[in-house]
Amino acid sequence: MSSIGDRIKYLRGKIVNKTQKDFGTCIGLKPNSVSDIERNKHNPTDQTIKVICQEFNINEEWLRFGNGEMFIKEDAISLDNYAKINNLTKLEKKLVIGFMNLSPEIREAVFSVLENTFSNDKQNAAPKETSAAAELSQAVKKTEEAYVKSRSKLVKKQKDNEKPANKKNLEELSDEE
Repeated sequence: MSSIGDRIKYLRGKIVNKTQKDFGTCIGLKPNSVSDIERNKHNPTDQTIKVICQEFNINEEWLRFGNGEMFIKEDAISLDNYAKINNLTKLEKKLVIGFMNLSPEIREAVFSVLENTFSNDKQNAAPKETSAAAELSQAVKKTEEAYVKSRSKLVKKQKDNEKPANKKNLEELSDEE
């Protein structure tokens, strides 16, 4: 693959297995523009190259010049990419986001419950499930308490920021009655 057009054609057809129309939709181009790029009739813009690299996790150096590995090896993973790769439902993605928004202490408690529930120890399955339910209930209770506490602080802060009633405010209130 000596040209960028050849590499894009290979990526589209052999790696991501998309038609020119579907590939174009992913990167914001019309099918005829994808065709022109693949036939080396036109070079892709810098913006198109960046979109291809972001959308498909492609090494820009490989795409432009054929150097290095095709894919970027990331230390961190994007939840959107992970959800797309693993076909997560909206609910599953929402659960992951909700879990990550919990405090570290509550995440640890939930993780402990899940770890106990899904352990490979089949002999003690029933007691662990009962224990897991109790632990999960406790984790939910802690979450509720933390929520109530944070709401209480917010309400108190709002009350502290309110202006004290003065004569003018009291007159306006009595006029409204």
